[in-house]
Amino acid sequence: MPCNLLNAARMGNLLTKGVTYEADNVTIKRCLFCDIAADKQGSRKTPIAYEDEQVVVFAPLEKCALEHWLVVPRAHIRNATTLQPTDLPILKYMRDVGYQVLKDKQPDVNLSKMQFCFHIEPFNSIAHIHLHCQVPPFITPISAFKYKEGTSWCWSHDAVCSHVAIETTTRGCPATACYCKAFRWIYLFIKSLHNWWTILCRVQK
Repeated sequence: MPCNLLNAARMGNLLTKGVTYEADNVTIKRCLFCDIAADKQGSRKTPIAYEDEQVVVFAPLEKCALEHWLVVPRAHIRNATTLQPTDLPILKYMRDVGYQVLKDKQPDVNLSKMQFCFHIEPFNSIAHIHLHCQVPPFITPISAFKYKEGTSWCWSHDAVCSHVAIETTTRGCPATACYCKAFRWIYLFIKSLHNWWTILCRVQK
């Protein structure tokens, strides 16, 4: 167990997906993306493309496409499955900002060539909602698989907004949650095989 996780456990805190919670797993003690948004010392390790009083846009640690930026709201929202209809304005704003950043970086690329998506719990990496704004092609096949819209793990911005607006009955469904967790293990297994194959190819060269 990593030292920071062990220390958090000893203090009665729970560290999961970049967020440290109190023992109740609800109250937030610290959040990686909240720290980046607040520009806490040492938190910003990648370039910042844009920020204002509502959002901050920065590059991910692992770039997966020709252009890849994260739009993160300063207000802490845990993930796409916790969104409420009142969150629709910030969702729209995140998309608008993401589009402008991609357009600034790739002026010749039109909207149809851009991708705006969310990873769905439990496939999200950080428990602070963030919009992936990308211009393909993706760097590796595993990246294309990871960000394939319309799957159980990756939804387009439009799909998430529609889901929030109509409040479908599948939200919070135990069967859906079990299905997603099972599929996450399959995804991690495939990703592991891909990593080993990449290492093997490099060794053979």
